[in-house]
Amino acid sequence: MPYTLRDKIVYDALYQVAGLNLPNLYLAGGIALQLYVTNANPELPLRPTNDIDFSTVPPLKKSEFNDIYNRLALNGKKGKDREGFFIQIGLENDPFFLHFEKPTNSQWEEIGPYRERSLANAREMQIGNRIIKVARLEEICAAKDRRINYVSSRYKIVVPSVDDPKKYLDDLETHRRSLSSYFEASIEAGTEQRLLYNLRKDAFDLWLISMLIRMGVDFDQEYLEELKNN
Repeated sequence: MPYTLRDKIVYDALYQVAGLNLPNLYLAGGIALQLYVTNANPELPLRPTNDIDFSTVPPLKKSEFNDIYNRLALNGKKGKDREGFFIQIGLENDPFFLHFEKPTNSQWEEIGPYRERSLANAREMQIGNRIIKVARLEEICAAKDRRINYVSSRYKIVVPSVDDPKKYLDDLETHRRSLSSYFEASIEAGTEQRLLYNLRKDAFDLWLISMLIRMGVDFDQEYLEELKNN
């Protein structure tokens, strides 16, 4: 079963990274959104995930990642995959990952200016008695909205709306557990179901963002439009 920020393993890992006080690192992705949610309204539901996403400007060198790994008391194993460096913690059959983005040189030429903007505009947020830089809520929203629009249009996939959050999350977990069976049936079926699963995750996160906006959490619509147009 994936985790949320309310799970000790996730909270402790994020708390430790915040304690490193790395000026060029910021938190992104689903756990970034969960930090906004838990700070604003502890009663709102969270979407389980199996990783924390960090970005750095410039990208980490291997020696810098090794230094981070050595400074963290996480008792995990380190490695590198297509997304970048990672630290795996938790149980072997139920792992949780800390991902540190490591784009190639050509990828960085494309995304570097956007990551620089994200770091420059990041908000400083509290995790316990520590502070960590977090991607702006508008940037999280723009990225998920862009992905939903692109993938649903290209692959003609209809994303279910979030009418009952608890049921939606239950259905999402059922979907996650069934992915391997789809791939066993065929690569095409598995790929389509994986795309739908990712879009359903994004749709839930956009619903959460809409709840935060209704609650009055700081959100700049003009900045969101600027992000969508760039």
